[in-house]
Amino acid sequence: VYALDESGTFVYCSPAIETISSYRPDEVIGRAFSDFTHPDDLPALGAAMKKALAGGSATLEFRVFDKDG
Repeated sequence: VYALDESGTFVYCSPAIETISSYRPDEVIGRAFSDFTHPDDLPALGAAMKKALAGGSATLEFRVFDKDG
């Protein structure tokens, strides 16, 4: 579970993030979601975030980088 602010910056990450990515929550909070997202997936991610901020919803699959790359 995670929460982003309107600019796409992490404001919360559950402790489970470490199991999934090897990042501790304190290493993620305050950083942009795009820092962890595969560059090819950023356009679709940006469109989904824009839709969500406008009050809509979106389902999206995308690749993220773990601590090992």
